Amino acid sequence: PTSPLPTHGCCCGPNCKTMAAAAAGSTDAAPEETAVTEDQHDPDYISAHPPQEVQDPTIHFQTGIHAGKWQGFDERGVPHLNGKGKKLSRKEKDQVESEYMDAKKKFQQQMKAWEDWEQSLRDAEKALSKKDRVRFACRRVAADNHAPVNLASLEAFAQNMGWDTMNRKDFSTFKKSMGGYAKDDGELSLEALREFVNTPTMPERFLENRVGATLSGVVVENLYSPRTWRNKLETDPPKMPKKDRKTKTDKRSDSRDRSSSHHRKTEARKSSREPKASRSPERRQ
Repeated sequence: PTSPLPTHGCCCGPNCKTMAAAAAGSTDAAPEETAVTEDQHDPDYISAHPPQEVQDPTIHFQTGIHAGKWQGFDERGVPHLNGKGKKLSRKEKDQVESEYMDAKKKFQQQMKAWEDWEQSLRDAEKALSKKDRVRFACRRVAADNHAPVNLASLEAFAQNMGWDTMNRKDFSTFKKSMGGYAKDDGELSLEALREFVNTPTMPERFLENRVGATLSGVVVENLYSPRTWRNKLETDPPKMPKKDRKTKTDKRSDSRDRSSSHHRKTEARKSSREPKASRSPERRQ
């Protein structure tokens, strides 16, 4: 992953405000850090920017500037008596009805914005599983999205990583190896998990666990039978280096060279078959 890694041990992403403040050391530099690293498609950014709160229209005339101004509300929360307990005039009725409809419209728009916001948050979390699988798994098993992973939660972490085929022996190796990255309290930071998973360290440990510390003297037949090896190679053949493809110009040049060589050889054979010239008269005398 190319995104900056948190240095305070949490599983949050590049938009973590705690990381920005801790790295800056003061509140003055924190906004600059956030501006550099924030990603509007990141779940942390979306979570920190919910839609604007809009008041429920049923209490619109009972709070704010309307508090104590009206009496006698209907089931919608619209008043039909003023503060003195008198019925509203037609003009006042029209005013409160119009204001109620505006409040109701804003509330409906806000509810739709909240639904869209929640869906975008779910989509961002889902996209994180492909964009940054380690961070995705870390967020799924930690106490909250910004908490480190405990060694006791490594099995759930492995499941969220999609390692369903990991056997108990491999998992034991994984947990033992991660113990060297954990803090004294058994917590693992996102940076530590990434360092182990996204580098050659993890496959090297698994390889050592399966075939020993060194590969010298390993007999491949002891791992799989020849038929199994053949099936594996046919199913997933190794990548072979591709030969350099010649261009049409190179092919024409090679063809001309071959034609010229063939012509020279033909001429040489013809000359060898011709009878040798007789000796000159002077030489015979």
